[in-house]
Amino acid sequence: MSRVHEVSFLLYSYEVDASERLSIRALCQFLQEAADQHATKLGVSMARLAEEKLAWVLHRLGLEVDSYPRTGASLCVRTWPTGFDRVTASRDWEVVDEQGRPVARASSQWVMVDLEKRALARLPTWATALGHELVNVQSSLLDVSRRKLAPAKTPELRQDFRVRRSDLDLVAHVNNVRYIEWALETVPSATLEREQLRHLDVVFRRESRFGQTVSAETQSLESGRFAHRLIDRETSVELVQLESTWVHGE
Repeated sequence: MSRVHEVSFLLYSYEVDASERLSIRALCQFLQEAADQHATKLGVSMARLAEEKLAWVLHRLGLEVDSYPRTGASLCVRTWPTGFDRVTASRDWEVVDEQGRPVARASSQWVMVDLEKRALARLPTWATALGHELVNVQSSLLDVSRRKLAPAKTPELRQDFRVRRSDLDLVAHVNNVRYIEWALETVPSATLEREQLRHLDVVFRRESRFGQTVSAETQSLESGRFAHRLIDRETSVELVQLESTWVHGE
């Protein structure tokens, strides 16, 4: 079994933004697809876990972007597991273009959830045993395990999103990529129009499901840096916390 999995993606017109460059949505979807393919090859797929009423849930994601290729570019996504214990698993990615130039890198932490209890569960012994055999010896590309995010204590921008069925994933809660999209919708227009996302750090805390209304709130911390949070509008419970950093685009 291969410790590293590679997937090639051709960047189509529906995967770019208004500047005709790779969108954050598409980039995150590429990461998810590569991870899902590798998990399936390793025998720890969502389908296998569903047989035991379990599922992988993304808890933490760190993402750094070096460049935003244009429509038609060919990208290679490499991914590998970097750690396993009784309750968490971690995984890294790196993305390069057809010339081997770096596009992005990411690190993540995942937890196991009991689908019936909708609560955290320990990884099955067969999953941890397999994980210890496959963990890559190199350290994670990004340190996402201990860094605390700045809270959005006094948000300046806010937008509400009603959860639709099209927002849901395989375990019937809002897909992680959708949360990121909602948060970034509240970045000031001037930033979105003139700058590019360079760094994103996300903590996924709780799920939301069909019919809920999620409020995305953003606070400016300093030039090019923002704190975000997504909350359940009815209960004010925090669902996701994010921090983003933006730099002048090409």
